[in-house]
Amino acid sequence: MIWILLISIVVLFGLGVPVAIALGSSTIIALMAGGIRLDDIPNRLLGGVDSFILMAIPFFMLTGQLMVEGGVARRLINFAELLVGWLPGGLGMATIAASVEFADISGSCTADTAAIGSIMIPAMKKRGYLPSFAAAVQAAGGSLGMLFPPAISLIIYATVTNTSVGRLFLSSIVPGVMTALSFMVVIFFISRKRGYPVEPFPGMKQSWAIIKDGILALFAPVIILGGILTGIFTPTESGVVAVIYVLLISIFVYKSLDWKKFKRSFINAVITSSMVVFIISNATLLGWFLVTQQIPQQVSLFLVNTIHNPYVLLIGLQLLLLIVHSVLETNTTIIVIVPILLPVLSQMGIDPYLFGILLMMNSAIGIILPPIGLNLYISSGIAGVSLEKAAIAVIPFALMIIVDILLVIFFPQLVSFLPNLFPS
Repeated sequence: MIWILLISIVVLFGLGVPVAIALGSSTIIALMAGGIRLDDIPNRLLGGVDSFILMAIPFFMLTGQLMVEGGVARRLINFAELLVGWLPGGLGMATIAASVEFADISGSCTADTAAIGSIMIPAMKKRGYLPSFAAAVQAAGGSLGMLFPPAISLIIYATVTNTSVGRLFLSSIVPGVMTALSFMVVIFFISRKRGYPVEPFPGMKQSWAIIKDGILALFAPVIILGGILTGIFTPTESGVVAVIYVLLISIFVYKSLDWKKFKRSFINAVITSSMVVFIISNATLLGWFLVTQQIPQQVSLFLVNTIHNPYVLLIGLQLLLLIVHSVLETNTTIIVIVPILLPVLSQMGIDPYLFGILLMMNSAIGIILPPIGLNLYISSGIAGVSLEKAAIAVIPFALMIIVDILLVIFFPQLVSFLPNLFPS
């Protein structure tokens, strides 16, 4: 049955069948080959998404859409440009900073890339940045959406591993900031080498105007994360709060959101949320099949008997995940692969929060490199440059993520520092 499953997946992927349908169909084919009744499949598909925590996904998706349509994203970009725009490579650095700000609320890498990229990539090109480099900068910046709360992937990981969403959010902040700063270092040196222009520092009057205009937008992450950590509301409830907050400031303060824009935001959020939930549902069905075939137990036994050093295991798993992320997107990896590895992590004494952050950082590589590379596809399309040129330009950022991964493996305090300051 396992061989039939693997062959089915390879064939369906080769035929270009969408990931969700390929996963679900291959599982059904394997079940039929094994003579297992199929009448429980609808319950399994529904059960895969029957979670209160997962209800946060459509709300954060809607938040991201409302931020774009309501002008909140533009104000976050203005604030980011104020912070770092006057440094060498300042526009590129501002793209990274804006991506961090936007990721805090939208929780979606692709939403971040499309929203920020549609503004920053044309601006970088206008100032003389190579289109391929501008695309690479935005692709890398968009990948930070997985490393800052309220990332959708972090919520799914917490659901699969039965860990605390709030603690996982806190665990992600230091590695996320470290990765963002490392991207800025790459931009700084490349920009100096190529002689990209330095933006003038705005005067005090203009700076104060930008701060006043953007303070309410910047306050949104504080409300969301602060409410979760203090226990005022759950992650799902924080998604509702985020929607209401962005609606209020967009309608009554910025006065930039009308009915047409709201309807467009709602439709786009429904479409993107449906895609994510459909993948989760089918991936859960595949995960259930693997568990019934005792694949997690067999993998765990093999790895524990083969590798005895947790550092070697973590590095080996990162190499494995690099291969996995070349064919599977992040959420599918979490649902299918993580349950297989959890017993191994438990027996080796590896913190699930540490592994979760490493998984997200590894996923960031997959999302900026072909063939999965959704961020690179989006940013290269906006920049009007070939995927090949953009892929070459993004390599320094991918290498920097690998360096950051190694730092987190050998210095796990980078993950545990903040959670230990705010024990639950």
